[in-house]
Amino acid sequence: MTDPVTQTDENAMGGTVWDYDGDGDYDWFVTSIFGGPENAAFANKTGNRLFRNVGGGAFEDANTASGTRIGYWGWGPFFADFDNDGHRDLAHINGWIQFSYTEDLTRLFMNQGDGTFREMSGLLGIEDEGQGRGVTCFDYDRDGDIDILISNNDQKMQLYRNDGGNAKNFLNISLKGRTANTEGIGAKIHVALDNGDDYDLQMISETSFVSQQPHEIHLGLDDATMANSIEVSWPNGVVNTFTDVAANQFVELKQIYDSVGIYIPMPGPQAGRARYKLKNLNEKADPEFVFDYGQSSDGTVWYPIVGDWDGDGVDTLAVWRRADANFRLKNTNETGQPDIVFNFGPAGASVTPVSGDWDGDGDDTIGAYNSANRSFSLRNANNHGAADIVFSFGGSGGLGAAWIPFMGDWDGDGIDTPGLYDPVNGRLLMRNSNTTGLAEIDFVFGPTGAGARYPVSGDWDGDGVDTIGVWDFNSGDWFLRNANSAGPEDIKFRFGSTDPGARPVASMWN
Repeated sequence: MTDPVTQTDENAMGGTVWDYDGDGDYDWFVTSIFGGPENAAFANKTGNRLFRNVGGGAFEDANTASGTRIGYWGWGPFFADFDNDGHRDLAHINGWIQFSYTEDLTRLFMNQGDGTFREMSGLLGIEDEGQGRGVTCFDYDRDGDIDILISNNDQKMQLYRNDGGNAKNFLNISLKGRTANTEGIGAKIHVALDNGDDYDLQMISETSFVSQQPHEIHLGLDDATMANSIEVSWPNGVVNTFTDVAANQFVELKQIYDSVGIYIPMPGPQAGRARYKLKNLNEKADPEFVFDYGQSSDGTVWYPIVGDWDGDGVDTLAVWRRADANFRLKNTNETGQPDIVFNFGPAGASVTPVSGDWDGDGDDTIGAYNSANRSFSLRNANNHGAADIVFSFGGSGGLGAAWIPFMGDWDGDGIDTPGLYDPVNGRLLMRNSNTTGLAEIDFVFGPTGAGARYPVSGDWDGDGVDTIGVWDFNSGDWFLRNANSAGPEDIKFRFGSTDPGARPVASMWN
């Protein structure tokens, strides 16, 4: 065992990392020079190093045992699964302009699945004898197996297309982040397959000598036909889980969490219009989406609601007119006319609109809360008609007209249910079913005392469960919490406006 790892290293040229032995930690391969009997001048050069991670920050030299020591004058290497058997193999290029290194074949060490490799470049048709320096291994023709692109010094490049490596199954995973780190570099990925195998991966920006690998992960699945789950732990702390991902496809996994926005009735010369400002990130910054939608030229007051009205996975805006319970739903977050217009439910000063997925079908629909009798009227279609669900919701200690309704999926069952917020004392009451009854969840959160505050709900950390937040009208401060219980906020930032009539919204805008 060597510690530090550099004690046995000679003439290191390029490196690559991978858990080649499947024990859950990354190992490290380094190319070097192998002398051999035909190169007396380099007899003291003992070849590549495969440092096996044995835990605790220590490594051991596993090159002799693994069969990867002899690479001649090695340069860029990369681990890749060329036959999709679930074990990454090892390719590295080589060459030098003198001695016996001028016509050495590129090395292709095939992983035998038992901690050893077999060199098979010639048998598999890799015949490059050039002055290799860089190597990139990727599926250039997108047929499900990994090809090899070789960069040679002062010679033409070589592209070796893999024919037949896709006889077994695969998944190609790329990430789409919502922060400036759009490719999710640093994200940890756990894949559980339906054949019982699982993998702990990481999206890294891997480079070797004069070469760069694509920001994607090609995973050979052997006989597995599906990933039961893929859990992505993003660098900013959000964790998303994707289930039942079929094999033999290129999948882009998008970072998922809800973010906030505000609705502002416009003053002065623009009176009669309303502006939405929506954020992609829950942090202090300018909004990514700004557009006008809602209100009429006669100054009639409208209220904002949010939902995925067409089931495309993107939430969009709507407005509701208190005077006649008129809903105007829009399928894009941009200035324009409504896509759906209808009247539903009670109207009047005691009524507030709500929205959510009441039946778990993936489409959000509308509803109304009447503080006069503490009743919810919910509809499972976005059109005129009678309510599908009517129930009363209360709590101990009584409810006043100042209580504000909000909706969310508090238990992760795919069905949105109600909550009520008292802005005076910060008390939140939440119920896990759309039926008459008392709250199952009752706690205090956020700032209290004088001031205008409004509740929001959303999945701030991407775990599939909606939790609560509070927007302070006076300061523009947001307080978001990742649990439906009393305690300090997990996210706090300032964004918004103190214009009269401004209201908060929160959802998945992108």
